Amino acid sequence: MDGYPYSDLSGRNVRELSDLVMESEGKPLRSVIVSTWRSGSSFLGDLVDAHPASYYYFEPLLYLGIVQFRRPLPSPEPFNTLRSLFNCDFSNLGNFLKYRSTDKWHSDDYNRYLRKQCRRNKNTCHDPVFSTKFCSLFPFQVAKIVGLDLALMDSFLEDNDLGIKIVFLIRDPRGVLHSRKSLDWCRNTPNCLNPVSLCTNMLLDYATAMDFSTRFPESFKVLRYEDLVGNPQRISREIYSFYGMAFHNVAREFVNTHTRVSRGDEYSTFRNSSAVSFQWKEKLAFDEVNVIQENCYEAIQIWGYNLAFNGSHQKNFDPLRPLTTRNFNYFR
Repeated sequence: MDGYPYSDLSGRNVRELSDLVMESEGKPLRSVIVSTWRSGSSFLGDLVDAHPASYYYFEPLLYLGIVQFRRPLPSPEPFNTLRSLFNCDFSNLGNFLKYRSTDKWHSDDYNRYLRKQCRRNKNTCHDPVFSTKFCSLFPFQVAKIVGLDLALMDSFLEDNDLGIKIVFLIRDPRGVLHSRKSLDWCRNTPNCLNPVSLCTNMLLDYATAMDFSTRFPESFKVLRYEDLVGNPQRISREIYSFYGMAFHNVAREFVNTHTRVSRGDEYSTFRNSSAVSFQWKEKLAFDEVNVIQENCYEAIQIWGYNLAFNGSHQKNFDPLRPLTTRNFNYFR
């Protein structure tokens, strides 16, 4: 945090580090990403988490299963879990802590500071007292949430005490469904490969995004994955500024190293961004693309994407056009 411009970027009356640290009775900056599976949210989450002073919640509702939460919720547990996490209160999160302590993929690969502690002493992973005190040391909380309808974040945005800021990440449904095809868990999950289900949610989320842009102009923004990877340095800076976080050198290096070359498995965030963004154009047959387009025509149109007319057009056209609505708060 050396040299952090508190008064310039935080958007609050913050003068020093203690003002952002719960251990010192301060209030952290809470930066939230809401998206759906395979929309580029892991890359965006890692980008925001690249700041060395961040404490990262990677898909905190994953312990409840790979499900899409919609109203009416069968239980208040998703809400209660998120609110407890935002407040660094682990006293009633036994199921969450149990999952975190037993699932290696979840606990060992994402929150880097917690990972170090868990490797030294595995008991810390499910100790609510340790987790509460440890979380309370960090000035930035970052949460990447998938499987939750955007409308369900309404009460969190209304809570001025939390002061969260949300970036809603959207991606071309053709790219989303192409990416999901390679995942075993998706093939075995109801509606995961169903374009009707995906695009119905995209339409609902569009209406919610319009509403949130009007009601919460300072704490809600939309980002298209294709815009981010098309200009990663500029938009990354804008995302950090929106969240109130200075664009640390480590974040700048993250963008440099994660957008130029692809390596690792399908979960890797090292990607040649310009190639991966529209990879579906080469990998999907036009018949597959056409099925998606027929079921997603309205969603594709309102989110600012172009249609492919045939196989040869698909290979060479630009799927992206500007969002035209004036009442939309989005990174462009």
